[in-house]
Amino acid sequence: MSVAAPEQSQLVPIYWRTVRIRTLLTTAAVSAALVAGGVAGPASAADVAVQTVINVGTTAVTYPTYTDNALVPISTNAGDNSLLTTYVVANGVTFKGSYVRRDAAGNGSLDVADQIAYAAYQYKEVPAGTYTVYVGFDAPFTDYDFSTSPSTKYNYTAATSAPITVTVTKLATDITGWKTKTKTVKYKKTTKVSNPTLVNFGTDTKLVVQYRKGAKGKWKTVYGGEIPLYSSTPSAQKIEFKKFNTIYKPAKKAKNTKFLTRGKWYIRLVIPESATVTGKTTKAIKIVVK
Repeated sequence: MSVAAPEQSQLVPIYWRTVRIRTLLTTAAVSAALVAGGVAGPASAADVAVQTVINVGTTAVTYPTYTDNALVPISTNAGDNSLLTTYVVANGVTFKGSYVRRDAAGNGSLDVADQIAYAAYQYKEVPAGTYTVYVGFDAPFTDYDFSTSPSTKYNYTAATSAPITVTVTKLATDITGWKTKTKTVKYKKTTKVSNPTLVNFGTDTKLVVQYRKGAKGKWKTVYGGEIPLYSSTPSAQKIEFKKFNTIYKPAKKAKNTKFLTRGKWYIRLVIPESATVTGKTTKAIKIVVK
C-alpha cells in the first residue's frame, strides 16, 4: 500500500521552524559549546582596564613675578572625556585650581602662572618663591566606545602627574637718570633735582624720598614722601620733582613745611624690597645750603 506524499503546505512550516531555531542559537551558547569541546569561542565585549598616564612637558619652570602666563604641555591617554584637575602647593598648603582642557587625543597645556595666581592668591600678584603644581584624575573613571557591538567600557585608574617645580623670581627694579651732582643753594631758596625714571615696578611698589643732615646723620623719610606706583604690568615711569629745599612734616599748625637750615644735606630715593621686587637705593644728592 503506497503512502501519499505530504502536501506542499505541510512542508513550508517545518522548513521555517528549522531556520528559526538556528537563528535563535545565541553567541553565548555557541561559545559555551565550543569551549566545552576544547575550542576557544569569539571574545565578547567586556570592561577593559586602562592604566592612566599623564605626561607633563617639563618639571621645572622659572619666571619673574607679574608674568601673565607660563604654558606647560600636557598629554594623557584619557582623551578629553574626563576632568583633569590642577593642584597648587604654596607655603605648604595645597590649593585646588581649575581644569585642564584637552583635545580628543588627550593633548593640552597647563598655565602654571595663571593657576598659582588663581588658586593660591585669588588673582593677586604672586610673591616670589617656589611652588609646586601638578595635575591629576582624582578618582577612577570610565569611558565608552560605542563603535563596537556591544559597546566597550574602559575603566581608567586614578592618576597624578609628576610635580612641576615653579620658581617665581622678583622683578629687578631700578632707578635711572638720578643725577647726583652737588647742588648749592641760598637759605630759603629752591633748587631743582633730577627727574628719575623708575624701571620694573608693580602694584605693591613704592618710591620713598629720604633725607639726612650731614654725612653721618640718620636717614629719615620725607613726610608724604612715599609715592605709590600703580601698574598691573612691569613698567617704566618718569618722576617729575619740583624745585626742592623744604622738608614736609605733619601739619600741627597752619604751616607744615620747614626750610632746610644752613649746612650739608643729602637726598636719596629708595624703592623698598618687597615680595615682588628686588628694591633699589640711589646714591645721594648733596645739597649745600648757605
